[in-house]
Amino acid sequence: MGAPVWIKKFLEALTTTEKLGICRACCTLNNFRSSSSLTQRVEPADRFTVLVPYASDIIEWELMFNHIEPDLPPDFIFDCHTFEPDLDNVKSLVNWDPRDPLALSHVFTELYSEYRLYQCSLLSKFPRLQAMYNNIIQVIDEKLVEVHVLPYDKKVQHLPTVMFLIKVEGPFEKIPVKRFGGLEGEDLVILKLEFNSPDIASKPVDGVCVSPRLNKAFGNGLQFPALHSMNIPQYITELKDFLDQKIEALDSGLSKRKAYIETFLAGFSGGVIEADVVEYQTATALINFLDFHFILQVNMPVYFPEKQPKLTFRSVYHTDSSEKPFSKSTRSYPWSPRWLPQEMIERLQSFVAEVVPNFQKISVLEGTGLKYADKSSESLEGYNKL
Repeated sequence: MGAPVWIKKFLEALTTTEKLGICRACCTLNNFRSSSSLTQRVEPADRFTVLVPYASDIIEWELMFNHIEPDLPPDFIFDCHTFEPDLDNVKSLVNWDPRDPLALSHVFTELYSEYRLYQCSLLSKFPRLQAMYNNIIQVIDEKLVEVHVLPYDKKVQHLPTVMFLIKVEGPFEKIPVKRFGGLEGEDLVILKLEFNSPDIASKPVDGVCVSPRLNKAFGNGLQFPALHSMNIPQYITELKDFLDQKIEALDSGLSKRKAYIETFLAGFSGGVIEADVVEYQTATALINFLDFHFILQVNMPVYFPEKQPKLTFRSVYHTDSSEKPFSKSTRSYPWSPRWLPQEMIERLQSFVAEVVPNFQKISVLEGTGLKYADKSSESLEGYNKL
């Protein structure tokens, strides 16, 4: 059963463009049906169940149009326990404009805000959580906090569960665009707290959720500070400071990687094969050491120079069992983030000269291809140097 065109325009805007709440998610629809009592013919759908994302859960509201009177605003049934907003206070509903495709979206934005306030009002049943909420909104905007008090279930007789979703903001606009890898979407960091025993002083089940776009930018490896106490406002401040530091590292990391790669290219100028001169994430050189040729590749970490580059040695003579060039990688070599790029590369050159003989032995013993030495005569001293 389809909806009339004049209703469909409202539904399409609501489900595709209107992103609600701190998680910035759209509503979805199901249970299309008609309000008509006629059974002799199929009537257009003008009643729908709207699935509204709220605080990592889904709430259901019934949306009802009158397909005979298209200029009238819709009506609602809220199956949310005792949530009964005064629709006369919903300005976009009172001033309903049937010509505006976004009219329904505006209504849902207001209703969502009313529902958030209603949920916050339920905290009055839990003095400890009410006090915590009051402290939280002293350090961040209250619109960045969503509370969901799940009702008492008589069947299982468990205490109500209280959920807090808190949006942690940061200067995400400073992140270099290429760090996102072309991913679209929202830049979100959400602190989730779940209190299973809200009437006693229990530590919540906690976690920090990061949107895929930000996760990509940070290299899929963010390790957030742990929550060690019930001082949630202080913990939110710690998270914001942590994000500021990580974003600053991303922002300044490009210039530091550039200086390292440029010094690497100068230090191995005779055999440079390729280098990333946009994001400065990798460089490769062909090196000849006592007539043994090999390829050295450096891969730069996101948080350089706090973390050192990964070195990969590849033989040009030998392959592994997959018939790929025989290689060994390591991050175990002399390193200090306080060194200047020139000293980093000089130390790298010394390390390479030290370990190449061992890499040559390993490639002969473990790889296949041209043999540089007889296995029985080779010493295994330093075999594990790489």
